[in-house]
Amino acid sequence: MVVFSITQFTSQQLEELKYYFGIYKIETLPLQLLKRWTNVNPMGILDVKDLKALVEFLVEKKKGGIKYVYFDGDKGMEFYMIRCALEIGMIPLYSTQYQTVESKDGEKVKRHISFRAYHDYDRVR
Repeated sequence: MVVFSITQFTSQQLEELKYYFGIYKIETLPLQLLKRWTNVNPMGILDVKDLKALVEFLVEKKKGGIKYVYFDGDKGMEFYMIRCALEIGMIPLYSTQYQTVESKDGEKVKRHISFRAYHDYDRVR
């Protein structure tokens, strides 16, 4: 699986990926692409031309036999890349979460529950 994120998976999450999806190897983005993924301008319209190198990387990973991909970042970029992944036959995963009170000061924190695969609408209709 290739990961478009700065997320570090816990040992529990890694075990879940192995058990449910048969994923034993996690690849991260090269530093240059990771910087591009994490430093998107939050103002204005997302220029998808800026995602070209990320799409090319995804296509190369698919050609190299990688089946699964995980995206965590700017929601517009995630949506675009998930659609790209589905179009080229990859299986994008996401983390189901719930909010729980984790600290004495009442701060709410999202806690991972499980991974799920996104489904392409055209395949479900």
